[in-house]
Amino acid sequence: MSTLNEGDRFAVSPDVYTCLYAKVISEGPAGVKLVSFSDGTQSCDFNEQHENWLRLNPDEDILYLAGPMRGIVYYNSYTFNLASRLLLDAGFEHVINPIEMDYEFGYDYEDLPEFHDWNEVPLGFSIEQAAGRCLSSVVVADKVVLLPGWRESKGAMAEYSLAKWIGKQTVEANFYENEQGQLGISFSGEGRRQRKIDTLRGRVCDYSRRFFDNLFRTEG
Repeated sequence: MSTLNEGDRFAVSPDVYTCLYAKVISEGPAGVKLVSFSDGTQSCDFNEQHENWLRLNPDEDILYLAGPMRGIVYYNSYTFNLASRLLLDAGFEHVINPIEMDYEFGYDYEDLPEFHDWNEVPLGFSIEQAAGRCLSSVVVADKVVLLPGWRESKGAMAEYSLAKWIGKQTVEANFYENEQGQLGISFSGEGRRQRKIDTLRGRVCDYSRRFFDNLFRTEG
């Protein structure tokens, strides 16, 4: 096992957790390192690389998706999952998707009825634990990707503020459709907007719903 160094980043084996990442954030007593995980936990129990950890190279970015959830049907899971899929297809291998983290903790928003009040927190869902996971993910990530409507979300604004506080890079995601009708994603500076946010959100939700239906519901 190799020794941990401050700043090292790891992807935890999918056999253990499908979207868990870790980062060594400081050195503790007797050379033991404090490791922060994207699920909101920390540990000082490690001073060597665990067998289930894959050390990431410096040029491998960990992206975290931040955007609105409450008030949007299925808590905007279509848009989050669309962004994650497009980024993976574009060559970004490490994307932390809050929707996938919620899946891991047993919350599948697709199981909720359409008449559910999307402004309310689902029964049994801990917003405190979710906040811990999301903010820990910002600490672990290298770049925060801001999805359309993020400025109207208290959670996304908190994630953005934390990212700025600790020096993380933030970019705004732009969805587009090419001449062949295929969806893509690009980044722009946080202050640049190519469309009014409400119009963009409506189009993205429609695109992402169609993309999600075609990609996932037809599998198997």
